[in-house]
Amino acid sequence: MDSNNNNEITLRELIITIKEYIKEIFRSRLLVLVTCGLSVAYFAYKHYSFQPSYTAEVKFMVEGQSGVGGGLNSLLGTFGIKKSSKVNPYKILEVARSPYLLENSIAKVKGSNQIIASDIINVYDLRTKWQEANPDFNPYDFDDNLDSTSIDRSKTMKLLYNMLWGTPDTRKSALANISLNDETGIYSLRMESLTEDLSKNFVNEVYSGIKSFFEDEMYSNQKRTVEILKLKADSLMVERNSLMVKLASYKDSSRGILSKVNESKAKILEQNIYGLNAAYVEVLKNYQLTDINLKDMQPLFMAIAKPDYPISPSKSSLITKLILGLILGGLLSIMIVVFRKIYRDIMHQEQ
Repeated sequence: MDSNNNNEITLRELIITIKEYIKEIFRSRLLVLVTCGLSVAYFAYKHYSFQPSYTAEVKFMVEGQSGVGGGLNSLLGTFGIKKSSKVNPYKILEVARSPYLLENSIAKVKGSNQIIASDIINVYDLRTKWQEANPDFNPYDFDDNLDSTSIDRSKTMKLLYNMLWGTPDTRKSALANISLNDETGIYSLRMESLTEDLSKNFVNEVYSGIKSFFEDEMYSNQKRTVEILKLKADSLMVERNSLMVKLASYKDSSRGILSKVNESKAKILEQNIYGLNAAYVEVLKNYQLTDINLKDMQPLFMAIAKPDYPISPSKSSLITKLILGLILGGLLSIMIVVFRKIYRDIMHQEQ
């Protein structure tokens, strides 16, 4: 019985407290209206000062060539040629964000004689902003300067890197981003900027840089080995064929009647041809095995989606902004009124 009375008292006190807070909010309606008005005005300003941005995206996947069978793997092993696994997917993410690849992608003249780094500086008026923050800093001019070892170039590239890729702490607010969907294995390279040309050119150049790095630059030594073996095999074949023609021509001229001296010369030619043929077969075998192993190691990059014109700009809705401002302003004003009443009640009890 006492428990029921206590529950009723507690419930009654709760209802009374809620009514008091509602009355306090109503008495402070001017504060609520002013707070909501300021919040709505702020969001309206955000809408009218909104700058549309353009997001370009390249989606790609990375696959290796079809693997060779177990028997061929063993055969490759006998020649000291080991088959490597596919490239680590997280290595692709790190290389994509590396300063080396960024500089190759945006700081060099491309086919259209356009330097993306200069476009970024001009579109965002970075030269003015950087010099306002640091009057002693002289941003590097990518259009006019050719000195790739300039200190100003290094500082400018570092500022551009932080703006484009961010740091581990600011990566979410950076202009560019690359991610990997672990379930599908598809990479997404995105860039959001103030112009569609800049966004499109950036993602295309960075993707080309990633593709070139992993398909070509990583295996430049192996490719050079394959080329040397191919040239050596071709050279041996040409030399062998030349001696074969010489031997056939020698036998034809003697009409099958050979003296001891001529017979010795013919045997020497045959031995040389035999040696060259054996060397040619060995080099050709090494060339073919090395070429197969190289093709099996190389990853294959396949772009499954690239940005096309026109790129739709981001939009700002005035109605949405006003509703959001009204909601946030209302919540903020209610919190102010509630905390003020709690403070007053506490101070009143202490007195």
